[in-house]
Amino acid sequence: MNMFTPFQLRQLIVFLSVFIAESFAIAATTAPSAVKVTQNKFEDCFNFATNKWIQWELELEGVSNPDETALNKKFLTNIMVEATLAYKNPDQQTSKTTPFVFFRSQLTVSALEIGSGQKKRKVYFFMPGDVVEMFRLDRKAPYGLLRFKVGGKELPFDAKRDLQGKLTEVDLKGFEADAEANIKKTEGMLLPITDVPWYVMDKVDQKLVPSFITEKKK
Repeated sequence: MNMFTPFQLRQLIVFLSVFIAESFAIAATTAPSAVKVTQNKFEDCFNFATNKWIQWELELEGVSNPDETALNKKFLTNIMVEATLAYKNPDQQTSKTTPFVFFRSQLTVSALEIGSGQKKRKVYFFMPGDVVEMFRLDRKAPYGLLRFKVGGKELPFDAKRDLQGKLTEVDLKGFEADAEANIKKTEGMLLPITDVPWYVMDKVDQKLVPSFITEKKK
């Protein structure tokens, strides 16, 4: 019995044959007419021997407003960013594990002004040092999926990319199926900037960080 989906089999071949470049693979559900990711990069947040946090930076640009009833057409509001990352599983050689470990997190930007330059904003996700150590994670995640919602409405798929070019529809479905089957095992491990300690938040460039909508604690 084959334990791998088409996505897993194809990506195993990629891992063996392709050097992971600076810009990792993104499949983004972002409409070019609404929100654009103009930069994504992974960096070491802390590089202590026993606490190596990973920081993922996403630079967002508002392009146009799909909401005809918006209070101000120059601003996008209630922008939900959901990030799913797939790292190579260090224990994939065992028969009971999958080739990838999946992590998911999300945050909601309250407002994003349409335009480039200084109107762009940066959001961040973090992998705590203990999680990095537990899974022996490389700094860069080789595969990822971004989903966007504006005003509660999900934006359509666009810019499907992987290390060899484009993620096919089969790859995307396989990625999502694998993530859904395994994501609960790592729930809460990938943290949005809104959930990290102050000393982690202080590591980022605050002037380009937007305001966020957070759920009230009951």
